[in-house]
Amino acid sequence: MNIEKFVFVVAGVLPGSPQIRMLATAACSVRLFNSHAMVIVVTDEISTTAVEALREKFPDIFCEVVEVNCPSGSAPFRSRFLKTQIGVVIDAPFIYLDIDILVR
Repeated sequence: MNIEKFVFVVAGVLPGSPQIRMLATAACSVRLFNSHAMVIVVTDEISTTAVEALREKFPDIFCEVVEVNCPSGSAPFRSRFLKTQIGVVIDAPFIYLDIDILVR
């Protein structure tokens, strides 16, 4: 099976935050070694602005940004919730990657 979708989750972050920079680095590392891959970000409504701002700077970094309505709660709670929803909003097969990863 050839998996060509790589999914990241971002929740509760604002533009310019360290998490957004980590997401950019991780996504670029996926792109570097898998230029054909579909890179998708699943995000909550709080983080969508930050992810879209990053996408404006680097238009080819993501193929898709999927916003999911989350229940209120802390950023870690929202992130865990989003991770449980990946299979609902993204067609399989895919690989979920944390934003603190570097692909080599």
